[in-house]
Amino acid sequence: GIGAGLLPNQFGLVVFAKDHPDHIKGRIITMPNGEQMGYASEFNDARKGLALNGRLEDMYLAMNLALDNYPLRQGLACQLIGVTDEGRYKLTQPDGSAPLTYNYILQKMIARGCILNVVVNEQMKSMGEANDQPALGVSSNNDSAMEVPGGNFKIIRGKGRAFAESGHGSTHKDYVKMAMALGGAAWDLNLLRKGGDTAAAFTKAFIDLKVKEISKQVCERCYCDAPPTADCRPGCLGEPPLVDITGPSEVEAGKNVTFECVPVAGDPIPEVEFKPAEGTSFPTGYRIEKVGDVIRLHVPAAAESFCVDCFGNNLEGDTTDSHCINVLNEPPVVQVDRVNPSGVDNVIPNNPVLRGGTARLRCIPAAGVPSPTLTWEGQRPAQAFVTEVDDNIFITVPNAQADFCVNCVGRSFAGEHSDSKCVTVHESPDVEITGTNNGNPVVYGGPVRLECISPTGLPPPTLRWDSQLPTGGRFSEENNKIVVTVEAVTKDFCVTCVGTNAAGSDSDSECVRVRQEPPEVKADRVNPLNENQPVPNDPILRGGTALIRCVPIAGIPPPRLEWERPQPPRSFPANSGNNTLLRVNGVQQNFCVNCIGISDTGRDNDRICITVHEPPEVEITGTNRGNPVVYGGPVELHCIPVKGMPNPTVRWSNIPLGAESSREGDRAVLKFQRVTQSFCVDCIGNNAAGTDTKRECVDVLQEPPLVNVDRINPNSEDQTVPNNPVIRGGTARLRCVPVA
Repeated sequence: GIGAGLLPNQFGLVVFAKDHPDHIKGRIITMPNGEQMGYASEFNDARKGLALNGRLEDMYLAMNLALDNYPLRQGLACQLIGVTDEGRYKLTQPDGSAPLTYNYILQKMIARGCILNVVVNEQMKSMGEANDQPALGVSSNNDSAMEVPGGNFKIIRGKGRAFAESGHGSTHKDYVKMAMALGGAAWDLNLLRKGGDTAAAFTKAFIDLKVKEISKQVCERCYCDAPPTADCRPGCLGEPPLVDITGPSEVEAGKNVTFECVPVAGDPIPEVEFKPAEGTSFPTGYRIEKVGDVIRLHVPAAAESFCVDCFGNNLEGDTTDSHCINVLNEPPVVQVDRVNPSGVDNVIPNNPVLRGGTARLRCIPAAGVPSPTLTWEGQRPAQAFVTEVDDNIFITVPNAQADFCVNCVGRSFAGEHSDSKCVTVHESPDVEITGTNNGNPVVYGGPVRLECISPTGLPPPTLRWDSQLPTGGRFSEENNKIVVTVEAVTKDFCVTCVGTNAAGSDSDSECVRVRQEPPEVKADRVNPLNENQPVPNDPILRGGTALIRCVPIAGIPPPRLEWERPQPPRSFPANSGNNTLLRVNGVQQNFCVNCIGISDTGRDNDRICITVHEPPEVEITGTNRGNPVVYGGPVELHCIPVKGMPNPTVRWSNIPLGAESSREGDRAVLKFQRVTQSFCVDCIGNNAAGTDTKRECVDVLQEPPLVNVDRINPNSEDQTVPNNPVIRGGTARLRCVPVA
């Protein structure tokens, strides 16, 4: 028995396919107690002598041998556990008859009330769980056991699958298939072989599933035997069933509906089924799905209210739970509105749209349960496209070219409704004047013909001349245009044509010019005191005044004169008759100006440039300026340009002997390493405006010499001694010192 049962579990062991002729067909292993069946410790001792080098394995022979030779105790569970890493080899029976068949062994197992578990070389997986990770084992109701960290396991309901293609040989069709048919399970031998936490998880899961199978099997035997035998263990009493049906209470017509019936209590677990409410039938298209102990009723596109019952029963009795759903129906109503093309909820008046513009219309379900399905039907304008936002649909017509209408239809289970909207397209006139003389001067006395047309405009615009008739001219109408003609034009004139329709108005003007000539202008220098006295364009001294004149040489009509910007500082333009003047006071630097002549026939320009001069000014700087220089000392003088346009060139003149002359940038440098006599030099600066000279004189200090002779210690030149007589043969040392 399992747990606290009256009788302990007993085990038997049958081996097969060892490399010995007597063992190929299978052999019953005797337990240490001398019996075929033994307790757990005896079974553990018996299995220690097994070998793993078998071949030509046929588990059916071993199963048949066990079923024929083991006495099974009445009322207790029967479990066969087969372990092999190879597919089945179909071997003849010990008496030489044909190999055992799948159906023969299956029916024999059913007759004895035995469950089969196989531990084989085939992969199991829990589909949809952790990326289809390997499962330790899969039961007949598709529950799978998966390893979790720490050598433990968890059960995943209804997602297990054994992969036939991964099994060795005929493993799946001969062993795994039979285990599932007998309410057992299949296990992955390779995961058991991994050892460690995986083997620990495998063992726990296997024991857990076996305990549940055996408990169920024993309880079923207790209920089926009447009266129960003494072998039925206590606690195997049933519990009346209790079921619960869940699902929506209200739904819109046409929606899919799912009810779920769950066994919430009962031992054994009650079987559940859906039944239509009394006097009714299931809705059209219903489908019932069973997932483990749960069943689901699926109703596609529910059309009317209905009720269903969930019926549950087990050995202890039966029960029913009911549920009704109200299916909502209301005829549809749709509404079409114009909306702002940039705002889906901004309804606008259905005013005409300008040609080329965008019109957007919205169709909404104004009423109806369920909400109707909306479609735009009928002919659509070119380039129109449809979009959906929530329950609304939109039709957008970009680049609208002509009036159009749209029709929106809403359909649901409750009926159909439609709404239409028409949009008028307007286009503003685009008036244009054309003619044989457009844009060209007219020969005096020649003919002129001008036509006013509007190539576009909805509705077609009305055209009219909005100007006086030129001399010798006349107005007329021809088809969709109006015309002005002049047989012999003698002077310039302008006409304006106006086109008007419901979308607006437009106008165009055309002027006819006669005897026109391109402009020509000339710029020159004049006396600042007399604008009519031209002067040569010689350089001007900085700070002086320049007066420039621009004169129209040719042009009909006379060109309009102006000075191009930018203009030099302190400049003052002014008109004088047909001329224009530009006075520039206090000129500081070279500049150029453009005189431009502009008329309807073109433009011309003339450029004049003014050169500014300034006499040079130089300056002498140096370390010894203004002070006498010590005899033999150094001297450095710089000749620097201070003013002048263009920049003056500087140089030294009267360079004394021994001086070195060089240039540093724009200055001239004069250097003495050792000066011995006074001297004077000239710094000269030259440019186109003149010459400047500066002179610098350097005085050298001189004084008559004065010396002094005295006696000093022969051993110390700094120690003065009296001029006493020296002993013959001795040393005398004298020192001469310059005093001044």
